[in-house]
Amino acid sequence: MRRAFTILGVAVISVGVWAGSARATHSAGEGPSADFVQGTARLPETSGGGQFHFNAHSGPNGEDPSGMYYAKDGIFGLFTFTSEVKCLRVVGNVAFIGTEVTRAQEGVQEGDAVVFRVEDNGDPGAGKDRFVGGPGVDPQTDCDNPVLQAALTAASQTISQGNFTVHDG
Repeated sequence: MRRAFTILGVAVISVGVWAGSARATHSAGEGPSADFVQGTARLPETSGGGQFHFNAHSGPNGEDPSGMYYAKDGIFGLFTFTSEVKCLRVVGNVAFIGTEVTRAQEGVQEGDAVVFRVEDNGDPGAGKDRFVGGPGVDPQTDCDNPVLQAALTAASQTISQGNFTVHDG
């Protein structure tokens, strides 16, 4: 029962983020020859609220992914955890990030796979950028899984505060 609740909760995780200081916007390939996703945001309280932060990097083709994701009081306060980036796929202004939970305080367990979709639709991000996350299958390959990509795309929600920057190197 706890596992089913965890999966349901993680699926809803992607819904909150605190207004952050990231001011950059999707760069359309200008700038560094690396892919990255960074920023902090919040989803509307009706979607569960919470704080969410990304700092994910890889080479221009997803090689050597690194970075972290942090959730605090997500999904009506049920999820607080940190995860390590294991894969990153950026295409234009959309990124898929596969992660593995490294520190679990609430809602998930260490070692759980969690996958995210971030869409950067310009500056400011509030009211434009979209975000969602859910349980993954394999953090090394989740960002290239078409089934997960389709599900995340369908569930993606507009952030209410903050800004995400997605850069396609």
